[in-house]
Amino acid sequence: MNPEGQQAWLIELLNSEIPKSERWAVCEVLAASGEAAVFEPLLNQYEEGDPWLRLKIIESMDAFEEARLKQLIELALRDDFWRVRKEALKQCGERSWKEYVPQIIFKVKTEPENVVKQQAIEALGSLQTDESLSFLKDSIIDEKILLADRKGMIRALFRFPANGYLESVMNLIRKEEKKGNSKLIPFIAGTAGKSDTEGLEPLLEYLLMTDKAPLQHAAVLGMINGKKVLKRERLDELLEGNEKNYLGKAIRMLYDLTEDSE
Repeated sequence: MNPEGQQAWLIELLNSEIPKSERWAVCEVLAASGEAAVFEPLLNQYEEGDPWLRLKIIESMDAFEEARLKQLIELALRDDFWRVRKEALKQCGERSWKEYVPQIIFKVKTEPENVVKQQAIEALGSLQTDESLSFLKDSIIDEKILLADRKGMIRALFRFPANGYLESVMNLIRKEEKKGNSKLIPFIAGTAGKSDTEGLEPLLEYLLMTDKAPLQHAAVLGMINGKKVLKRERLDELLEGNEKNYLGKAIRMLYDLTEDSE
């Protein structure tokens, strides 16, 4: 059977009564072709299919041109199955579809499923538009937002260039310091330590230089766990006059991690 005949036969199968597993397999084979002629039959299957079939279809559409993919994404973002919405948001981030940022922000504000909301937050970190940066900066200081969501937003922010948000995070830290038992500060320190983004060292140094041992401890753990530390010469400067206090002990713990250690 030639390719055109095989394609027609598979489309015909979709219009017949076949087991669910076979329907999934047929959709996957047709989607892999990326042919324009199979898009409408697949779209019909998506609109009429069970939730898991819809997920299978959206996961298998890489071969299609962007305009057709976006047609499906528009449907998937509004799907009533949370796994489909999550996959749609994931693809928006991976494909750098910045035009979806307003919709993604709306998802962050309204999505009932936490795992989908976290995927939306992650997508904002991937897309890195001015609109997503502004939204994340405003949201991390909003105490009405769930702690888990604010942590996700901080993680997303740390994917942007640091100069776009460093002062906002520093202001958040100063605000959290007043609480005495902040759950965000250790997270910020740990995430900054593990981040590949350049320019986060001032944040860690600020925590290290406070007179509060828990904050210093958070900074040290963040740097140790993430292997992001200050230069040896800067550690020498900070150690001077602090040899016998907690800060001195913390700094000595960091010496072995510096690239220019002796």
